[in-house]
Amino acid sequence: CTDLPGAISSFNDVLANRQELLDALDSTPVDAVPNGQELVAALRNALSLSHDSDQVWLQWAQAEQANGCADGENSDLYRQVQAMNQSVATAKEDFLMRWNSQIVPTYHAPRFKTSQI
Repeated sequence: CTDLPGAISSFNDVLANRQELLDALDSTPVDAVPNGQELVAALRNALSLSHDSDQVWLQWAQAEQANGCADGENSDLYRQVQAMNQSVATAKEDFLMRWNSQIVPTYHAPRFKTSQI
């Protein structure tokens, strides 16, 4: 609760960025990449779940700003987003397992960690 306006601004920026990435996936050609459609589907799932989670984080920050940080971690929104983050982590790990095992060795692409998605 030290900088909720800054957090709200950051969440809005992250949401816009994730939406841009999701939109870009619609036109990303992957027909020459082995299992490209499955890889894009895994990435879309990770980004979509992350986007949904970020929306709840934004709602939580806005609610905390409105109520003077009265609920904090006891908020229903906070508990909801904590539960959502488990699915986000699993989806990111699924995508990264595919990326790091299929794309990195074949195309000498960079290896990523879950914190980078």
